[in-house]
Amino acid sequence: MKVAAAEALYEDTGNSAPFSVLATIDQKQQKAEHYLEVPGMLSFLAYDKFEGSLKRYEKLFKKRNG
Repeated sequence: MKVAAAEALYEDTGNSAPFSVLATIDQKQQKAEHYLEVPGMLSFLAYDKFEGSLKRYEKLFKKRNG
């Protein structure tokens, strides 16, 4: 959940989640403009491999709080 919030994941990622180095975030419209990404790095940080999808934080929050 911390990774999803830190990366402002408003959408589920694909099989290989990129890590955002530089981005602007609009919380009201729930949009993130990613300007510089490292492909697969977020998956690597989460799963220790370059494949693996991550869920958006709203899904995780709802699942956790019922």
